[in-house]
Amino acid sequence: MIDEVLESNPEFRHMCTVCHCPISDGCDCEDRSGIETGSISGLNALTGKYGDVLRPFIQRMETELHANAGKGDRPGWLSMTKDQGMLEIYYHTAKLQKAVKDGDIELVREHAADVANMAMMMLDVCGGLVD
Repeated sequence: MIDEVLESNPEFRHMCTVCHCPISDGCDCEDRSGIETGSISGLNALTGKYGDVLRPFIQRMETELHANAGKGDRPGWLSMTKDQGMLEIYYHTAKLQKAVKDGDIELVREHAADVANMAMMMLDVCGGLVD
């Protein structure tokens, strides 16, 4: 779907997140913060410089979120304490470490997505994500 949107709207590839002007044309923002902070809009994040690695990784993260949905989804992770969240990150990082050591690419994929999801959940528990 993203590729279809970009094909019909190539201007979305490189836009300022503040004024949404094409960055290649120069930014019209007063403070140019959309360019200087390096922030990019959601669509551009998936199609920009790192899009080729972000798209498949985000898909893996989403697959793991669905696989673990029985654990309570967002209300479940928001009920964790910060200490519990950190323990979950350590636990999933250890599983990733073992998969890397064993050279098991499928488990590396799974556990890398788990670690990323746990980091996202920790950020959410700490109030760093906006609803």
